[in-house]
Amino acid sequence: MAIKSRSLKKLNSNLAGVIVEHIMANVYSAKIKEVEVLGVGINTIRVIDDFSGKDIQVLKELSEFYISPDAKFNAKGFEGAVDVLVNRRSEDKLKDIALKMGACSSMMRSLFGMHATECAERRSVLNIVSKTGRARLPSNIEKKAIHKSWNECKNLRESELFITISEKTGIPLNIIWTYYNSENFEWEKEIELPITDRKMGKYK
Repeated sequence: MAIKSRSLKKLNSNLAGVIVEHIMANVYSAKIKEVEVLGVGINTIRVIDDFSGKDIQVLKELSEFYISPDAKFNAKGFEGAVDVLVNRRSEDKLKDIALKMGACSSMMRSLFGMHATECAERRSVLNIVSKTGRARLPSNIEKKAIHKSWNECKNLRESELFITISEKTGIPLNIIWTYYNSENFEWEKEIELPITDRKMGKYK
């Protein structure tokens, strides 16, 4: 039974490869009707037209989405597989952005599920020099800037929220993350600057 199951899985995998190659060949040749006749929508066709060779290989590996156990092609499942792949690409881009903006390993693990070894390998690929030691806490002025940006962007999903705060304030992510994990308060709370900072006009 197990041998039969493996054989069927390989057959479906091979079928997925043939179908994906057929679809991509028609997309690249601008034979859109040949793809639409399979039930694939125009929006999906536009998306896969921009796929790299790596993307196409991953799409083949997602065959369980669009090849049924009885070896039939499911167009809606194919579109779902494309959506999954696009989301993965977006997530990978966010990971790289976060690392470039100073995210520490604990932050990457919490937000993206990345282990320390994965972070180290990705930093190496991106030529990012890893900083050692615990990040400092932000100054009072930086805290106010963080809170202001948090309240402006709090409807974003968590990973995008921290990145956006760092972009808006110019404060490295590891400092924001250290602050986030060191204080027990509501982020919506308004931070009052010490009187000396207000007089110096460091933050408006």
